[in-house]
Amino acid sequence: MPSFDTSLPRPLRWLYVDFNSYFASVEQQMNPSFRGRPLAVIPVETESTCAIAASYEAKAFGIRTGTPVHEARKLCPQLICVLARHNHYVEYHHRLIEEIGRHIPVVDVRSIDEMACYLLSNENSVGRATEIALSIKRGIAANIGKYIRCSIGVAPNMYLAKVATDIQKPDGLTFIHSHDLPGKLYGLKLRDLPGDTWLYCGHEYTQSNARFALSVEPRNAALVARAGQVSELRAKGLPTLPSLMRDECATNPFLR
Repeated sequence: MPSFDTSLPRPLRWLYVDFNSYFASVEQQMNPSFRGRPLAVIPVETESTCAIAASYEAKAFGIRTGTPVHEARKLCPQLICVLARHNHYVEYHHRLIEEIGRHIPVVDVRSIDEMACYLLSNENSVGRATEIALSIKRGIAANIGKYIRCSIGVAPNMYLAKVATDIQKPDGLTFIHSHDLPGKLYGLKLRDLPGDTWLYCGHEYTQSNARFALSVEPRNAALVARAGQVSELRAKGLPTLPSLMRDECATNPFLR
C-alpha cells in the first residue's frame, strides 16, 4: 500500500471533464425528436444485444450501459433504440476538445468522452477553477449544443479529479481537496473508484482509500512531460503544443 500523509495540504492541479451519457447525448443533440425521451444506443439492431449508452431519461427507468435490450424494453416500453453512429461521436469528440482548448489546454485525452487539463498556480484556487469549469460548460452549450453536458472534477491529482466527476451527475462540478479526505470518499463504493483500486484497498477501504487516492499520480512519462511543457509555455504566454491524442481513443469509441 502506498503511504501518504493526508494531513499535508496539496494544491488543486487537475481539472477533469467527463461527458454525461455521451453517445446518447450526441444523438439527442443531433435529433430534436430524441430530446427529453428515453433513448438507448445499441451496437447492432437485434433484441439480443445490450445498450452501450443510455440517456438520463432511460436511466430513470433503470436502464444502464450493458442492459440487454429485451430487458430494457420491459423496463421502459416507450424506449427508443438507436443504432450507434461512431463517426458522429468521433466528430463531436474532436469538436469538444477544440472547445475545451479555448478555455484551458487539454493535456491528456483519456477516452472519447473524457479529457484532463492541468491547472497552473494562478488557476488552482477554487474561484478561478470554478470560472474555468463554468466557462467550459457555457462554451459547449453555445458552440456545440446544450444537450451535450459534462461533469467536471477538480482535485490535487488526476485520479481524484476523475473520481470527483462521478460524485455529481449530470452536469456537475465537484472539488476534492486533500483536507476533504478521507471523509469525501466514505460515501463511495469500491466499484465507484476507477481502475483496480479495490485490489489495494480491500477490507481496509475506509482507512486506506485516502492515502491510496492521494498517492496515485500519472504514471505515463509522456503525460508528465506534456504537463510540464504546457506549464512552461503558458507561463511564458506562448501557444501550447497540440494535446496528446491517443488515436485509439478517438477511433474506437468502445475504449471509454
